[in-house]
Amino acid sequence: MEYINKEMIDFWGTQYENILQKIDILENLLLKKQLSEYLVYVQDFEKMEKAIFYNKYKNIFKNLYEKDDFIENDINRYDLFIIFALKNKIVFQIDWSGEEYTGQVKKCVNQLLKNNGIEYFKWKQKNILKEITKLDIKRGEYLPWLFKNINKELEKIQYQIKFLDLVDDSYYYFVISNDEYSKTKNYENILFFDMKNYEMFLLTKTMNSKLMLYLKINLI
Repeated sequence: MEYINKEMIDFWGTQYENILQKIDILENLLLKKQLSEYLVYVQDFEKMEKAIFYNKYKNIFKNLYEKDDFIENDINRYDLFIIFALKNKIVFQIDWSGEEYTGQVKKCVNQLLKNNGIEYFKWKQKNILKEITKLDIKRGEYLPWLFKNINKELEKIQYQIKFLDLVDDSYYYFVISNDEYSKTKNYENILFFDMKNYEMFLLTKTMNSKLMLYLKINLI
């Protein structure tokens, strides 16, 4: 995970400032049962020295943030939110280039649904991945295709995939119900994105591998 530094803020512009101003919307939308625990975690960060805070919450930072990096970098509430959400499997991260193993995203989506009280979701398409063998999808083109196809499945139970952006080469994704979305849709393209609008955001706001992929797919 990459922290949000000053260069990213300058590059990202007002988009980043808008997220920090409305971070409580994301926190309440996604954390739900963990919100009280999270707020204690944030309060501790505000009153403790970084090293002491890191040691107290080292299990949260394990495999996500090294202690020296945490102490040296300018950490903010959005960073804290992302770390907490990743550790609690409320948000999942995947590199733009593709899955580490077949079915990784589908497995993570199942976990996200369980977090929302859906213990078992019967995927109507017995194997979404069968279609990929018929297509000439190259490295990096796979995830946008996969997210769109999984989203079609989720529509049947009135859920959808959304994305956060950290100005790096990973996708940070979560699911919300259509009901939750209807209450927060005014914040779409500010706090979170759907697949189509996320591609457009990458095209107009950032410069990274996901953008290069978008240009390759759509402009060749």
